[in-house]
Amino acid sequence: MELEARREFHVVIVGGGFAGTALALHLLRDANPRLPLRISLVERRGSFGPGLAYSAPSTRLLLNVRSLDLGVWQSQERDFYDWLLAAGHPDQAQGFASRALYGAYLQHRLQEACGSDSPLHLLDDEVEDIQGLAAGRPKLRVELARGPSLLANAVVLATGNERSARPRALSPALLESPAYLGHPLGDAALEGIDRDAELFILGSGLTMVDVLTLLDERGHRGAVQVLSRHGLLPTPHLPEKPADAFALSPQWMTPPKSLSALTRLMREEIARARASGRSPGCVIAALRPRISQLWQALGLREKQRFLRHLRTYWDIARHRMPPESARLVEKMRSAERLHVIAGRLISADLEGEKVCVRYRSRSGELVERRVDRFLNCTGPDRHLHASHNPPLRALLERGELEVDALGFSPVLAPALHSKARKRLHWLGPLRVGELWESTAIVEIRTQAATLARQLLAQAEDEMRGGTQPSSSLDPRAT
Repeated sequence: MELEARREFHVVIVGGGFAGTALALHLLRDANPRLPLRISLVERRGSFGPGLAYSAPSTRLLLNVRSLDLGVWQSQERDFYDWLLAAGHPDQAQGFASRALYGAYLQHRLQEACGSDSPLHLLDDEVEDIQGLAAGRPKLRVELARGPSLLANAVVLATGNERSARPRALSPALLESPAYLGHPLGDAALEGIDRDAELFILGSGLTMVDVLTLLDERGHRGAVQVLSRHGLLPTPHLPEKPADAFALSPQWMTPPKSLSALTRLMREEIARARASGRSPGCVIAALRPRISQLWQALGLREKQRFLRHLRTYWDIARHRMPPESARLVEKMRSAERLHVIAGRLISADLEGEKVCVRYRSRSGELVERRVDRFLNCTGPDRHLHASHNPPLRALLERGELEVDALGFSPVLAPALHSKARKRLHWLGPLRVGELWESTAIVEIRTQAATLARQLLAQAEDEMRGGTQPSSSLDPRAT
């Protein structure tokens, strides 16, 4: 196969969900038109834009933030809002839009960017490995499952959240049984559940709320028991408006270095907000631009204390549910169809066609129940040691990447820093250990804008430096 040699700066983005899409669109918008830029967006699912988060077709699964400032570009926060109005969805523009519509918006913006002369190329494939870090080569080789390898000046891992971890208390027989749903939000995962089936759900966060929404949409009427360590549900969004923005006290200008000081200051701010008739949510909103700075000011031991003692309380306050979801939860609880339990799972096993679940409640009582299905809604597994991400796993196994002290984020092996820091990047959930707040649209959009500027500056430097012509395809792979 004869390959055309190109003198270009090639960025390979691994993952075509929101993070990868945002980076690609920022690169396209900010690039000098004369820069010989090539962008390959690689997505193993073949659906570019929505990713797993925004691909569910149900119109009842809603974004958990209002539509007004969710544009994919950092410089155009109202772009999604304007798109909703133009597409004939003014009701959703004013409140909480469906995630399916957000996925359609991302697809639309990508399609606009993929003209015949566009440097953006969408590849329906899976990245298996990334070679060349240890050798310090000027280009990395990206190995694909089906297509020929790609040579890249820079590779960005934008692979999103990992799937939920398998609970250790579940028996192997249950894990292999149709009675266990390890990924209940996956394609058609809930279709086989009988309307009257009694369900047991592990985890009480937003994943659980989404599952309840889909079950209700399918007409499910059986009892649902939900178990989590604290038995707490996400806080509902309240009808607060931008005009109600909360002004933080000057004490936040110097980030507290201890968890105790941080907690004390947070409580003072919440009390001040309530005294003025506002909810604690407005304090969270005001703190949001500072969260990564606050997180980085804490030492490792303080971060670990936060994860042990306060993470659950932060999550239910920070990751709130839309009012429609809150109304469904309250309706099910009022009808005694939904029971939320604080406790610890002891075991779960198959007994004939039933699942026998044992747990210990917070009061110390040992409880045993038999249900029809067991659903794992514990949310994404943040521990990278158990990652199922092929290129990340390969890099970790070779020692070219390591895992940070919390186990949440990759870091380049020290010997590779000077050679590889310009070649391999990551954004989105892979930066949780570093930034903590790194899973929502606004934060990922900001990361994408920053990384795009960094990559484009690098491209300008390398092209001015007279990089030797090279093919974006690796001849050894053809």
